[in-house]
Formats: sequence, structure tokens, C-alpha cells
Amino acid sequence: MKTHKTNLPLALLLCASLALIVKIVLAWNTYGTNDVTIWAHDLVKIRSEGVLALYRDGISVFRGDLLLAVEPFNHPPFITYLIQAWGWLAETCGLPFAFWIRVTTSLADVGSLWIVWKIVNSSAELNLRPGGLLLMALSPVSIMVSGFHGNTDPIMICFLLLSIYFMTSGKSDWLAGAAFGMAMNIKVVPILIALAVMFYLPNMRRRLELVCGAGIVFLTPGLPFLLRDPRLILNNLFGYSPLPYHWGFSRFIQLYVLIGEKSAGILTTYERFGKPVAILVVLAATVWMNWRNKKPQIFVQAGFIYFLFLFLTPGWGAQYLAWLVPWLVVVIGWQPLFYYVASGLFLLELYTYWSRGLPWYEADMLYTADLHSPMFLYFVLESLCWVGVGCVALLYWKRLSNQPPALP
Repeated sequence: MKTHKTNLPLALLLCASLALIVKIVLAWNTYGTNDVTIWAHDLVKIRSEGVLALYRDGISVFRGDLLLAVEPFNHPPFITYLIQAWGWLAETCGLPFAFWIRVTTSLADVGSLWIVWKIVNSSAELNLRPGGLLLMALSPVSIMVSGFHGNTDPIMICFLLLSIYFMTSGKSDWLAGAAFGMAMNIKVVPILIALAVMFYLPNMRRRLELVCGAGIVFLTPGLPFLLRDPRLILNNLFGYSPLPYHWGFSRFIQLYVLIGEKSAGILTTYERFGKPVAILVVLAATVWMNWRNKKPQIFVQAGFIYFLFLFLTPGWGAQYLAWLVPWLVVVIGWQPLFYYVASGLFLLELYTYWSRGLPWYEADMLYTADLHSPMFLYFVLESLCWVGVGCVALLYWKRLSNQPPALP
């Protein structure tokens, strides 16, 4: 049990500042991935035809006369305002649209680090480990995803952490709900821990306050569009499936089918049932964690849930690794260090491959005519990263099983 609070270490401030500088330099000198291109096309579509047209039609990405992809819009309505804000900043300040996307995510990382320090430092159930916070500040995944990739996952994580801070500090469940709603406004991924949150809060009043706060903040930005075509928006939000066969079990099942010349029906079956099974396992794990008198701290529960889900999920995107960055600060052992190294090396290889070598500028995986087949190293690092996710999930499970109700 901790008896005093700890001031923010100077070393942590220096590491956070260094990481932020590296991200800003990356954002200034690069374009990013296809996600940046898609955001830019989204902005054009919103301005020319409106938000509902974007949800209905998606956007078409061309290179010359060649159609590369038709991308659906699967983000909450709030994101349409954020896209327009990035466009306004680009036009007002004269700095590129792509730059402002990465600046936003880089600043979100700073916020996440400060919030995690506040959560861990103020909790009697979580030991403050400066080494874990330093690793979070210098996380190679954060540097590459926030400074280069160009997607909103770090912003979502920042608001989710803020919600957990309000929950655990006793500040306000209305504020916790509002922050949770803002996280859902970025991506609907926080819904994975919604049941855990309901179990964690001790009474119905607190649950209702959080749900009301989240509902108001989540629904308000989208009301003008939800009232006009709710089915369209909800289908886009919850019917989306990310890229299959590029991660974990789906990758190995695909290789088994191809190498063993097995029926493709195995792949079809897994693609159909893989995500529901992963969600059911997460729900079962949530019930298991809360089947006790004193429940684990919600920060610990969230860490286990996100590592478990990302290990099991059949669909994947490189930016999803940003979901895992904060939860490593409360676990120790070779597993988190293995994951740090494997995930960093994998993203380094991945972005270098998509960028057609060093130095990075634009990582394009939509246009494949000049993209050579992935090398053996690519698959090895991808597999090691996935194994690292599984090892940390297993470490969480062992600690939760052997030392309830929370990690040391």
C-alpha cells in the first residue's frame, strides 16, 4: 500500500518532451499512411456532398485513372467535425492537413502519459513504477503511430484513460461518463470495457450517472445525422470489420489453407465467427474478473481486456497497437519488455515496407503494383508481435488469478 504521492519525475518530463519532439519532426517531414489520404478524401466529400453522403457512399481513392479502393466511413459522427477542424487549421495556418492529424495524436499521447501517472500515483492498488512510465513515454509504438501513421486511436485512448481517472479518483461519474462518451466519439472501441465498468462501479446511482454522461456526449454531435438516417450510421459504426488475414490466428489459418491446400471454407468460417468468439471471450473474462467481493481496479481490467481482444481478433490495423501502450505500466517481467521490442521492430519493418524503404515519407499499401512480396522477416516480426500480445495477456491472467483483486 502506498502512503504518499510522488511528484512527476524530471526524467519522465524529459522523456515525454523528447518523444513529442521526435513525433513532431516525423509529422513535419512525412505524409503518413493511406489513412491520411482517406481523411483528406473524407474532407472533400463532406464539403461537397455532406456527412450523410459520406456515410452512404464512402470515398473512392484513385491513382490517375486507376481505382485503388472504395473506403466506407465507419467512424462516429463527431469525427466529421474533427476532420473539418483539421482542414480549417491547414487552410488558416498554411501547414499541411497531414501534419495537423499527427500533431493531434502526438499531443494526445502527452495527455495519456499524464493521466496514467495520475491514475497510478493516486491508487493504493497500483504500485508506481517509474520505469514503466518511462517506457510508455518513449514507446516506439506511440512514436510511430502518433508521429507517422495518421489515425485517431491515440486520441480515443486519451479520453478513455481520462474516464478511468474520473472513475477511480472519485471526482465525478458524470465527468467519467462524459470522457467515456468522448472516447466513443473517436472510435467505438471503448465499448469493449463497458460491461467491466458497470461491474466495477459499486451502485446503480453511479452507473446511471456515468451512462447518462456518456450518452449525452456521444449522441449529441451525431443527432442531426442520426435523426435523419439512424440505420445507415449504426450499420457503418458496428458492422465494420477490419483487414483480415494479416494478424494472429487469421494469418496462420490462411497459411494453413494455402500451404496445406485445404478448403477455403475454413477461412470463411473463421472470418464469420472469429470476431463474435473474441467478443464472447472478452465478456466471459469480464465476468470472471468481477466474480469476487473486491473487484480488480478498472485500469487493470481494461489492460487485460484490450490485450486479450487484440490477441484474439481476426481483423487488424497497425494503429491498433496504440490501444495497448498505457496498460503495460502495471505489469513487470520479461513479457512486457518482449512486447515492447517485438512491436517496435514490427512497426519499423511494416512502415518501411509500405514506404518502399527508408527514409519514410508516404506509406502506401493501396497501390501494390510496385510493392514486392513481404519478406520472411516481415512475417517473423508480425508473429513475434502477436505472440508478445498473447504473453502479456497471459501475464495479466496469471496475476489476476493468483493475486486478486489487483496487480501488485
